[in-house]
Amino acid sequence: MLAPVTLLDPLRLVHGTGSDRYDCPDLATLDRHINQLRRRIARLGGRLPAAAEAHRADIDRLLDHRSWLTLPTLRRSAA
Repeated sequence: MLAPVTLLDPLRLVHGTGSDRYDCPDLATLDRHINQLRRRIARLGGRLPAAAEAHRADIDRLLDHRSWLTLPTLRRSAA
C-alpha cells in the first residue's frame, strides 16, 4: 500500500505543475515518471499544446531532481 503524499519525506517529492506530485525515492522510480510523461506528450501528438508544455515543465523539474540525486558525495573517514 502506498503512503499518502502528506506522509512522504519532502526530499523525495517533486512538485509538478498544477497539483501534480511525484514521489521519487530512487533513480528508477524517477526515470519511470519521466518516461510516463514522455509517453503522454507523444500521445497528445500536437493536440493540446498547453498540456504538452505542462508535461515538459514537469520533466524539467524531474531532471533537476535527478541531477540532485546523482551529485557525488564525500565520504567521511573514521577519525
